[in-house]
Amino acid sequence: MVEQDHPDLSIRLQCGLLKLHRSSYYRGPRGESEENLKLMRLIEEEYLRHPFFGTRKIGDHLLQFGHGVNRKRVRRLMQLMGLKSIAYLGFTSQLHPRR
Repeated sequence: MVEQDHPDLSIRLQCGLLKLHRSSYYRGPRGESEENLKLMRLIEEEYLRHPFFGTRKIGDHLLQFGHGVNRKRVRRLMQLMGLKSIAYLGFTSQLHPRR
């Protein structure tokens, strides 16, 4: 979209026309750290073995092997990877049908 070597339009003007902040142009997307990539690999391995494990069980599994993670971090990484437990959650909010 933004051409760095455009002969007539500066980067500032191009970003203004696109309604894009220049800081968004200069700063690229941040990737995951090496530690998070390692944790994601371990989470995926455990998920493939036990797809019914949720964030609590997978977090407990990682803690057993010395990885200092909490449930929120496991949840964020699982959401990032698109993983969900396949365990039955039930229908607790539905009313019982009356006769």
